[in-house]
Amino acid sequence: MNVRLDIERLVLDGIELPPGSDHRLQAAVESELTRLLAQRGLGSGIRGMGSVHRLAAPPLQGTRNPASLGTRIASSIYGSLER
Repeated sequence: MNVRLDIERLVLDGIELPPGSDHRLQAAVESELTRLLAQRGLGSGIRGMGSVHRLAAPPLQGTRNPASLGTRIASSIYGSLER
């Protein structure tokens, strides 16, 4: 089964990242989402979902570490997709 997940825009309110760290954040989100999908698969909430205009994830505690934040964002996104 092939899965395609496009995230057009990710809005982080109230979290400041160091300049130039957006690529590290993106890589961490992509890597963790890939890992979660490969390890846990698609939950029944995700199957047949089609296009989703907006997905609200629960708030995260801020961190300035892009890798750590990216991992937590991916976990939050995956959890929101399962619901």
